[in-house]
Amino acid sequence: MTKQEIKNRKLNIKIEVDGGINDITVNKVKKCDIIVPIYNVEEYLVEWLESVLNQTDYLFIDLLEERYDVCEVNHTFYTKSDIFDEVTDNALKGLERDKKYQNLWKSSCKKFINEICKVLNAKQIILVKFMLSEQYGNISYTKNFENKQNIQQMNYELENMYQFFIENCPGCQVFEVMEEPYIFTDETFEYGCYPFYLNNMIYDKSAKKICEKIEVR
Repeated sequence: MTKQEIKNRKLNIKIEVDGGINDITVNKVKKCDIIVPIYNVEEYLVEWLESVLNQTDYLFIDLLEERYDVCEVNHTFYTKSDIFDEVTDNALKGLERDKKYQNLWKSSCKKFINEICKVLNAKQIILVKFMLSEQYGNISYTKNFENKQNIQQMNYELENMYQFFIENCPGCQVFEVMEEPYIFTDETFEYGCYPFYLNNMIYDKSAKKICEKIEVR
């Protein structure tokens, strides 16, 4: 089967997890050479993470991806990212972001911290506190995004998540990104004018400050 045939064909991917099979109907795959079953997703991810961390001096983490909802398929949880929605035709509904969701996130976050701390010490973990931007424009003027209230609510949730991570990973280095007057999305940003992007000025300033903050191992 050619890559073009794979791209145009409706695929049914089966991922076996802990003895059960999860079926996800995929409508298109942008890049695919081989699809293989993973019999224990969590075990696979832990092994992959360990192999990466063993070659890592510093691990940079931000939680912007937590803006996405989470969906459940046969007792397995998936992030409803743009790519996930694209290949599943956005057919799966996200979980309510309620107490159950928060407990699920906290439990998963603790597992993640536990795994990375098996390989890295806390000083090698740098939490970069990116938040969603409420405004777009340029250095001369800004306008509020139409869904500013939703953005503020998500930033509130993100702040709680960052604090939870800090409390459960004592000693990690924390970097505050948001700095006036640079808290806006560049309306001409090359990847689009979305709240999860900022602008090259603050990215450059952040990169320089991070380099200054890092401690030599």
